Amino acid sequence: MQELGIMPHIIKKCLNQKTEDKIMETYQRAALIHEQKAAFEKLGQYLMLLKQRKDD
Repeated sequence: MQELGIMPHIIKKCLNQKTEDKIMETYQRAALIHEQKAAFEKLGQYLMLLKQRKDD
């Protein structure tokens, strides 16, 4: 996902990973729903492109 330009902290949210930094985990609790949605849409478009290339 990072190769698609998605920021690492958004990727961690998409994968539901915890951060190792306890202070950051405590204070940065934003769900980032819109950013996660955009990331998954971008990933989906990329996967569809790969599938089309394979089918051709």
